[in-house]
Parts: sequence; C-alpha cells; structure tokens
Amino acid sequence: MNKIFIIGAILVLIGAILPIFQIRVDGMQIAPFVFSLGIVGVLVGRYMQPIQGNDFRMKRIRFRQFISSCALVTSAYLMFIEDKRWVLALFVAATIDLIISYRMPKEK
Repeated sequence: MNKIFIIGAILVLIGAILPIFQIRVDGMQIAPFVFSLGIVGVLVGRYMQPIQGNDFRMKRIRFRQFISSCALVTSAYLMFIEDKRWVLALFVAATIDLIISYRMPKEK
C-alpha cells in the first residue's frame, strides 16, 4: 500500500503543477483528472494503514488525516469547476499533512 500512496502523491503533485501550463484536450483541462486520480491513490494508501493499538493520540492523528482528505477532495472539486480557490484547499491539506508528519510516532 505504500507504493500506491507514493504514486498517488506524485500524481497529486503533477496535477497541481499542470494548471500552470493550461494543457487542454478537446476543450477540457486534464489537470483535474490527474489530480483526482492521485487523490484516490493517496486516500487508499492512507486508509489501508492499520491503527496500531488503542492509542488515543493515533486516533486524533487519524481524524486530522480525515480533515486533510476532505480538503484534498474539496480541492479536486474546485479544480473541476475551474475555481481558483482550489489552491487554498490544497494549501490547507498540505499544512495539516505537515503537522501530522511531525506528530506521527517514529517507526522503529
């Protein structure tokens, strides 16, 4: 599942960069599709990782991951309707993920 998460994260990055170049196929941008496919990979990779033990701290972290996932899905929706606020939703998701990366317990 770690490979799915990595591939999804790369697709999210590519999908976030593509709107700069305004690449269109048959009048539609391809960036939202690449971005959404990446989000699916990130969500599958993120939620297939089991929670270790009955630790309350890990459950809090998982809730923050859920909020970050909601921000990613919102960002994809805003990208599809060509609203520029998708960048703000992506920034919120990235900020939450950065905080989570510092709070996650270290692997042994």
